[in-house]
Amino acid sequence: MRTVQPQQRSSSWITLSDDDVVDDADLIDDEDLLDDDSSPKIVKTRSKARPIVVRIVGYLLIGLLFWGTARLVARRPFREAILEWTTFGLTRYVRAATARVADLVHRLKSH
Repeated sequence: MRTVQPQQRSSSWITLSDDDVVDDADLIDDEDLLDDDSSPKIVKTRSKARPIVVRIVGYLLIGLLFWGTARLVARRPFREAILEWTTFGLTRYVRAATARVADLVHRLKSH
């Protein structure tokens, strides 16, 4: 048995028996396979259309999600419910802060 150590320092060790080692003469030359039209394809080529279609459908679904969310938020009852839920019932403090900021902006614009 031989032990093969990786070039970089590592804790990985691979132990091979003599039967596992392949001689260079036993390897198949890739050029022979590529030049011969009668040889079967080793690797099936993947369709390029499928990933493109999947991305387009994904982008459309994400766009529709944002569009639907914007339509819901544009309605006052939904906006009120979202504000109530996200502030854990402290909506009056958010409204007071909003009023203060609006008043400050109004004062700055009037000068």
